Amino acid sequence: MLTRDEIWILQLFRPDTGRVDLRPSKSREELIRKGLIERTPAPAWAGFNTYALTERGRAVMGVLPKSPD
Repeated sequence: MLTRDEIWILQLFRPDTGRVDLRPSKSREELIRKGLIERTPAPAWAGFNTYALTERGRAVMGVLPKSPD
């Protein structure tokens, strides 16, 4: 079961790249533990981690409600 914060984080992922830049947080660590996202190398100038959806994360994204624009 995903929390509201975890769903919000997953909805931040850009559909064209499947990546999003985020600062570390407890919710993100939980998504990593659940196998929905993974850390990826970020450019040094970014100053924070880049995360990518895993296969499992992409499957979950298919059933999440659409985020409001």
